[in-house]
Amino acid sequence: SISLGPFTICDTGLSVAPKFEIGVEVAGCGARVGVGDVRDGISLFASASASFQVFGKGSNWKNMLQNLRTNAHHLPDISSSMKSLIDDAIHTTDKVVGPSGQETAEVVRLLNEEAPESAGITKSDLLKDHSSSSAMEVMMKASSGIGISAKVCPGWKDADGFHNLGGGASLDMGVELSFDLVVGYRPRPPGGGPRMVRLLLGLCNFFFQITFPIGCRNVVAAASAFLWSFFAPKSARADVGEGDSLPAGARQEDRIRKGLDAWKKLPEKLQTAEDKDKEWDDTIGFLRRIYGLNEDMKYLTRGFRGDKKTNAEALIEKFRKQVKASDKPVKAKDFDKVMEFHKEITGYLEEFQTYLLDATE
Repeated sequence: SISLGPFTICDTGLSVAPKFEIGVEVAGCGARVGVGDVRDGISLFASASASFQVFGKGSNWKNMLQNLRTNAHHLPDISSSMKSLIDDAIHTTDKVVGPSGQETAEVVRLLNEEAPESAGITKSDLLKDHSSSSAMEVMMKASSGIGISAKVCPGWKDADGFHNLGGGASLDMGVELSFDLVVGYRPRPPGGGPRMVRLLLGLCNFFFQITFPIGCRNVVAAASAFLWSFFAPKSARADVGEGDSLPAGARQEDRIRKGLDAWKKLPEKLQTAEDKDKEWDDTIGFLRRIYGLNEDMKYLTRGFRGDKKTNAEALIEKFRKQVKASDKPVKAKDFDKVMEFHKEITGYLEEFQTYLLDATE
C-alpha cells in the first residue's frame, strides 16, 4: 500500500480517511511518518519496520494470551530468540492490564468516569470468564521500528465506533513508562449487540489490540461512580482533580490546594497501610493526578507578568520533571528515595501557592 496525505492506495483500491501520513508498505515492510487517523485520536508516530501479526482468542485473559502465545510460536521461520521476546511481551501485557495488572484499576476508572456514558463496571466485570471460547480477541503486531508512540485520545469516536479515552500512558502520566495504553469503549449499538471494550497497548516493538464484550450496565457500579464525584473530597487521593464545579481560576487553585494536601499525606499512607503492596501500586496512579496539576499551574500563570511569570514557569518545569522522575523509585517501592522526591515536590507546590497569594494581595 502507498499512503499520501489523506489517501491510502492498496491492492483493493483507494480509501480515504481523515488522516495525514506519507509512506509506503510492501509485504509487511514499511516506512511511515505523520499524524494518524484523527478519528482514533491524535497519534504521533514515525516508524520504519518489518512486521508480522498474530491473533489469539479465548473465554478469559489466561486462555486468550495462551492461545496467542501458541499461535505466535507456530509462525513460520520464527527464531527461538523472537519466541522469547514474544513471551516477554505477552507476560508484560498481562502485568499491565491483566487480572493483576497495574493499570487495570485505571481502565475501570476511565470506563466509569470518562466514557460518554458510565460503563458501570467493576474490576471483576472486566476480568470475568465469558461463555464463548472466542469472546476475547487479541491481535499482536511486532515491528523492528516503533510499535506505538504517544497517543492522545480525548473521547473521540473512531471508525469502529469506539470512544477512545485518556491518552497513551507515558503521555498522560507524564512519566517515562515502558508502555503506552489507550482504552476504547463502544456503547451498545442501536441494532443490538454487546457493549465492547478495546485496549491498545504498545510495548516497545510490540503492539497489542485486545477486544472483548462487557455485560449489562452494573447500576450499582454506575451509581457509585456518580456519587463518588460528590463524596470523593473525603478521600485524600480523590481530592486531586476535584472542584470542577468552580469557575475557571478558582477551579485550578482548588485542585492545586487539594492536591498538595493529598500529597502531604502520602508518607503516612505508605507507612501505615495494611496492604502496603496495593498502596504502592495505587501511588503510581496517584502520581498521574499529581502530575496533572502542572496544567492547572500553567493556566494560572497566564495572569502573571514579568519576572513573576518567568520564575513561575521555571518552577512548573522543575515540578513536572521531578514528578516524572519519582515514578521509578515508586515502582521500586524505595521509600527513602521517594521521600527525597516528596520533599522537593512539596516545596514546589508550596512555593507556587505563594505566587497565588501575591496575586490576591
